[in-house]
Amino acid sequence: MFMLIKKIYKQLVDGEVMPIPQGRLRILFSVRTIFNLEEAHKLFLESPENPTKYIEYMRDTEKDPLEAGPLMRLYQACERINHMEDKLGYLPFNMGMCSKDDFDTQRRIFNSIGNHDIHDARFLAQPHAGAGYSRDWIRHYFNNQAQPSIFFTCNDQDAQMAVDDGLAASRIIIPEDASYAPLKKSEDFSWWFDLDAVAWGSSAELIYKKKGLNAFFDAEWKNRDKIIEPGPFTSPLTAMAQINRDLENLGIESPLKLHFCTARGGRAMMRASNSMQHYGHHYDHGHFMAGESKSDLFDLIRAEGQADLFMDDQIAHMEPLLVDGHTACGHVPYAKDSAMGRYLKKQPAAPK
Repeated sequence: MFMLIKKIYKQLVDGEVMPIPQGRLRILFSVRTIFNLEEAHKLFLESPENPTKYIEYMRDTEKDPLEAGPLMRLYQACERINHMEDKLGYLPFNMGMCSKDDFDTQRRIFNSIGNHDIHDARFLAQPHAGAGYSRDWIRHYFNNQAQPSIFFTCNDQDAQMAVDDGLAASRIIIPEDASYAPLKKSEDFSWWFDLDAVAWGSSAELIYKKKGLNAFFDAEWKNRDKIIEPGPFTSPLTAMAQINRDLENLGIESPLKLHFCTARGGRAMMRASNSMQHYGHHYDHGHFMAGESKSDLFDLIRAEGQADLFMDDQIAHMEPLLVDGHTACGHVPYAKDSAMGRYLKKQPAAPK
C-alpha cells in the first residue's frame, strides 16, 4: 500500500495525473487579471530573463496591498455564489489564481488576497516561466478538460495555446491608466458575450467573411434548424446558465448576470435562438444589432453601470470600451482547428 501511495504521489508531482476537480465550472485567473500589477509588469518587461528590478520592487512593496484588477469583480461574484454551496448541493465554481512569481515576489500577492478578503483562493505558481506558461502545465492543471473550464490571462500566447487545446480562454486587455473597483455586496457582475466565435463556433462568421452579408443571411435562414457547432465558451455558458437556474429555483437571485450582444439580425436571428435553446444558454439581456455599431449600446449600458466584462473575437469591437478604462475587455482568439482559424492560416501574411 505504501508503495502504491508513493507511486501516485510521484505521478502527481511529475504532472502525470491530476485528481478530478470539484465544481461545475473551473476558472483559472492570472493574477494580473485579479490585481493591478501594471507598474510591476512594466519593470518585468525591461528584462524578462533577469527581472532584478521587478523582484526588488515586489519585495520592497510586499506590505502594500494591490488595487483591484479587471476581473476582481468576477472573482468576487463567483465566490459569493460559492457561499450557496450547501443550498445548491454542489460547488458551483472551482477557482484558482496563477502566477509566474517565485516565493519572494508572491508575498505581496498573498497580502493582497487577504486584504481583499478573498477566501476561495487556490494558488498555483510556475516560477520563472518567462513570457508564458508551458502547454503541459496548462493541460495538467485543467485535467485535460475533465470539466468545463475557463482560463483568463493577459498573455496572448497563453490564451492562444489554451484555446488550441480546446479550453475557453480569453486575453484580458488592460488599457493604460485603467482602474477597476471591487464588487460591493449590493452589486451584480454583468458579463457580455459576443455570439459567433465566442458562445459557439465561427463557421457562420466565416461565410460572411468569404461571401458577404447576403450570402450569410441566406445560409443562416436555410440552416436555421441546424445547430451551430460548439465554440470556446459553449460549455462554460451552459454550466453558468444551469447554476443561475438552480439559484432561481431556490428563490436566490444570482449576482452573475449573463448578456449577449451580436451583429446578427433579421433572418440570422432564428438560428441563433435555436442554438441557444439547444445548448441551454440563458441570458438576462440580449441585443441583435443587425450590423449596427455596438458602441452606442455600450455607452448607454456603461453609463448605467451594467457592463463589467465584454468578450469578443474582434478587438475592434472592444475599442470604445478600452477608452473607458473601467470595463474589462477579453479577446477570444480563434482556435487553430476552428473554421475561422483554418481559413486565416491559408491567408497570406500581412506586410510588416
